[in-house]
Amino acid sequence: TKFLIPKFKYFMETDMKDYQQRFSEGLSRFGVEEPILGAPSLCTVEKFITGKKLDNNSEEIWRFHTKNNGDAFKTFEIYDCMIEGAWKLFGKFTGVSDKLLKMQYLQYEWVRITMESYRRNKWFSSGILYWMLNDCWPAFGWALIDYNCIPKAGWYAFKRSAKGVIASISEKDNYLQIHICNDSAEPKKGQLKIYRVKDDVKKVSELDFTQKANTSEIVYKLGITEDDKNDVWICDVNGKSINDRAVWFSARPQDIKFKKPKISILRQTDDSITLAAKTYVHAVRLEAEAVFDDNYFTMLPGEERTIHFKTQADECTVKVDALYV
Repeated sequence: TKFLIPKFKYFMETDMKDYQQRFSEGLSRFGVEEPILGAPSLCTVEKFITGKKLDNNSEEIWRFHTKNNGDAFKTFEIYDCMIEGAWKLFGKFTGVSDKLLKMQYLQYEWVRITMESYRRNKWFSSGILYWMLNDCWPAFGWALIDYNCIPKAGWYAFKRSAKGVIASISEKDNYLQIHICNDSAEPKKGQLKIYRVKDDVKKVSELDFTQKANTSEIVYKLGITEDDKNDVWICDVNGKSINDRAVWFSARPQDIKFKKPKISILRQTDDSITLAAKTYVHAVRLEAEAVFDDNYFTMLPGEERTIHFKTQADECTVKVDALYV
């Protein structure tokens, strides 16, 4: 635990403007215990707070359900770290739902950045172990799957980042570096498209690639200016058994000033929901007592996505919203 405390102090004592760099700095030959703080889904939270209204006055019970190591956390609690990290990265809370979303998405970012760092550095690093898979008590803070077996935001980040082939974007010396990380036992061919999100979304590059088996390499470099680093950059890769989207930006999300997301539900069935985006949407959240194919994902203007899900509930109505900072 003594190695984790400096990470949590970073949340409490800094403005976290360099969070992407700091999250990536934990790269090692093998990461033996990477903490992943994040709130569970609304349906789980409401089960924990039985008989109480989920509002800004429920902090005491939030703390009760956020377990701490008493010897290690003497000046702050894990709950404090989640709150500090969420508002420092994504801005002040505008309400209870917004607060919960930002506390969830904090975990997604943490897993996404660390996993991509380890994937890019394949063979220097042999892997990373996240603490932990599932909550074995009704708690809010430490796992990828909550006490009621509902995946948290980090679980979806892990699922995406652990695919056989993913893209990842890094920056060095004013060049965006597009990595293809191929963990399969055979070479992979595909096409990549790079988009820039500023006032609108513009495709800036498109090319084919071939990636050797069981390797991670830079397949393309794109020169950028200091001003370009304030924008969001997206890389889509597609091919036979390949489908991935990587996102890169250098600032905290709250400093980027996204446009207000506009997303609509086209249709919903017993096991799927189809969405359409009118604007760039940085993180779509699907809330239900269900396991989704994907969650907390980005969408481009004009894009439609059908997400399938599984549930044991008699009725399942999916609530849809998005991160807005």
